[in-house]
Amino acid sequence: MRSRIGVILVVAVSAALSLARPACADQPLSTVRFRDRFIEAIHKLAPRVKVTVVSENLIDLSEPGLEDVRSNLFNAYHAYLLDRSSLDSVTAGYAKLAVESMQPAAAIKIDDLVILIRPRGYLSGIPQEKVTRPLAGDLMQVIAVNKPDSFDIPTLEQISKSVGAPDEKLWARALENTKVLIGSCSATKLPEGVIDLECNQGFASSVLLLDEMWVPHKLPGRGAAVVSVSKDDLLVAHTGAPKSVEALSGFVAAHADDPSFLSPTLLVRTEAGWATYDPNH
Repeated sequence: MRSRIGVILVVAVSAALSLARPACADQPLSTVRFRDRFIEAIHKLAPRVKVTVVSENLIDLSEPGLEDVRSNLFNAYHAYLLDRSSLDSVTAGYAKLAVESMQPAAAIKIDDLVILIRPRGYLSGIPQEKVTRPLAGDLMQVIAVNKPDSFDIPTLEQISKSVGAPDEKLWARALENTKVLIGSCSATKLPEGVIDLECNQGFASSVLLLDEMWVPHKLPGRGAAVVSVSKDDLLVAHTGAPKSVEALSGFVAAHADDPSFLSPTLLVRTEAGWATYDPNH
């Protein structure tokens, strides 16, 4: 159940794990090929829906009498990458969500607002103004609506009409909702002192917003936390253990093209919050 408030850490040690992602004999579909399979799933589900390609991961859906929708395939593609055998079920499931989103939007409830961490380019090509804040580097915070099987990214106008202007009080409420959905986290020790932090509901990146998680000595390690960010886990090293930072930096550099990462940039926790990690400082 998603009613656990706060974060509980369970630390496990595994000498068998390494920082190398498992090799796979077959290559995953490119974003363009995945997009085309996604469009096929939409046409199979709703033949009358017109689909217009905007970019490799953005498509527009339209049908007379329904809302026009711009669909970002970011989440669907990452769900497929986690299990390549799930291609058909992922495209069918997310196509269903995209078609359903063409119905007139229901009023937003403040209890459903959450904060996601996404790359700045995530909303590129989407014309309506969204509610965002910078985090660090090329990452930003985005106000979203949590739904049973997906997230919606509402516009500034939709939020303002339903729950009021997105002021500090609304951001704080969205953060509290996010904490509840994060639930428990597990921290697995990898070689060289790197920690793999995984949390429920795909909210791992949102753990960056939980200040209580990043106080000194909360996670095993000396010095400031250095983090690589992907959608489903955080890899954490510490400046007090240079070998851990070196291992993490090497791993990220070797997987710079891996689409599961939200950003190829490492972040470091400072007294002022998150910043881009600079190994020369």
